[in-house]
Amino acid sequence: MMHARPLPLLFLTLLCLLATSACAGSQRESALDANPAELLSAQGTPEAFIARREQGDAKWVNRQERESLEQALVAYAQAAELKPPGETLPERARELAQLRLRLARGYHLLASMHTARQSGPRPKRELRQQYERGITNAEIALSLIDPGFATSIDGDEKALREHLNKAPDEAVPALFWYAANLSEWGHLNGMRNMRYRERVRMIMELVVARDPSFFHAGAHRVMGVYYTRYPSVSGEPEKSKMAFNQSLELAPNCFETRLAYAKHYALLMQDRQLFEKQLRLIAQTDPSVLPELTAENFLVKQEATELLARTDELFY
Repeated sequence: MMHARPLPLLFLTLLCLLATSACAGSQRESALDANPAELLSAQGTPEAFIARREQGDAKWVNRQERESLEQALVAYAQAAELKPPGETLPERARELAQLRLRLARGYHLLASMHTARQSGPRPKRELRQQYERGITNAEIALSLIDPGFATSIDGDEKALREHLNKAPDEAVPALFWYAANLSEWGHLNGMRNMRYRERVRMIMELVVARDPSFFHAGAHRVMGVYYTRYPSVSGEPEKSKMAFNQSLELAPNCFETRLAYAKHYALLMQDRQLFEKQLRLIAQTDPSVLPELTAENFLVKQEATELLARTDELFY
């Protein structure tokens, strides 16, 4: 019987150094301390802001097409640099925050449903950049909604834990899109994302507590994926299954949840029956069953059809 040789000390040391370096390299510059006064003192006129936003809205309608979505994001980003409408600072802050939230959602959509499905090698660098932009826009929105709260959590996880329960209800959308983008950005960074795992979990638990139905039970959906990845190599499949079922109970016509259930939980557990059930339900349902998500459902239906065709190679 052969025994494995212990790894040389030098090799182990190099592994530790690489891991430490990777973790240190995962730090990102936060925009949670953005100055609302500076953001709201932009050049241009409210009329120009509205015109650019409306241009973005016109393209957003066809966001199932990558080019249209990218054009919408350009128009929204240009509007964000202009003076928003409103008689008072709080009114202008709300207008700009809503625009930043649309950008945060838009970049998440661009990454998850367009870039991630490109043919050829998975374009990780482009994905990281898109999720990073989603994070930044959500952070800016949070700073506009409640500057004091945003600043208070711009630190380590202890600071976040101490202040999270003080978050105003108005901050829930910004917190959701912040954590949704951060979860994917962190995952793309591999082992370097460890600093942000707890942050994603705490924020999504807050969203579930405050508004479990927000964005079609999105927090439950994100946690369903999260529990297939962390905290151990094998994940926590029972928690994942529970989260996906809770999401579907609240929003059964959100195709993204069924797709994620199949791709993450069913594949992990090699549950072919569940995999085929969720994907067939998507394939057999009209994307417009949920009008506000018709574009997203359309894209998910395409991917579900492709995955169904690969069932035999995905299960063994």
